[in-house]
Amino acid sequence: MTLKGKHPSKASREKMRKSHLGKKLPPEQKRKIGLASKGLTLSKEARRKISISHRGKKHYLFGKHMSAHAKKLQSIQRKGKKKSKATKKRMSEAQKGRYVSEVTRQKISAKLKGQILTPETRAKMSKFQKGKIVSKETAKKISITLLKLLKNPKNHPCWLGGKSFEPYGLAFNKLKRESVRQRDSYKCQMCFKRQGKLRTKTNKPYLLMIHHINYDKENNNDKNLISLCRICHMKTNFNRKYWTKYFKKKIKMIYKRLARGNG
Repeated sequence: MTLKGKHPSKASREKMRKSHLGKKLPPEQKRKIGLASKGLTLSKEARRKISISHRGKKHYLFGKHMSAHAKKLQSIQRKGKKKSKATKKRMSEAQKGRYVSEVTRQKISAKLKGQILTPETRAKMSKFQKGKIVSKETAKKISITLLKLLKNPKNHPCWLGGKSFEPYGLAFNKLKRESVRQRDSYKCQMCFKRQGKLRTKTNKPYLLMIHHINYDKENNNDKNLISLCRICHMKTNFNRKYWTKYFKKKIKMIYKRLARGNG
């Protein structure tokens, strides 16, 4: 007598379920079930039922906490593994519409404090935020924060004791700035845009800006100066340690190239 094609009633299924509760399958049987299930695709309805059955207290890991050693092992296993586009999409969709409690928000905020984002991450975030409309409530909060910063700029994370108001040295004149632009072939040393193509928002042409690599306005040595367009120069106001290191390497490369050219 075969059971193929037969569907047991709800009462039978419930009896079968109760009879299996607490039973542990031997590894050999688990392997057989795994092999038999290979290639099978579950219907949307079946997946939805599994999802519901695993929620909250019904989940077998509910109330359990991983040991520090287990967390470390899991972290090592996950390192270097790249998520597929489909997985990323599923994760993004799963998070949509979820409400994060105030306690969780505070925990996330505390964890992220002091972390410095790389320019690549900033660029990705900027791209993601483009075209998004901010709600009236959020706009009001941003406005209040900015007003507080205007009243007391010392509260801003980028405040460096009023360095931006310090005067430039006498050596930082038009001739000096022009000589640096000429050395850099009249190109921005970050995005490599030519000076002739630089335009403001109102379509007015402008000259390349000269940036002090170590942020010391008194140090006007040629090796401490580099040409940048306005957009790239704005980027250097944040993450100063990173940009100092970045431009020091860049200036070494410029002078190596000039030495080879003269040779």
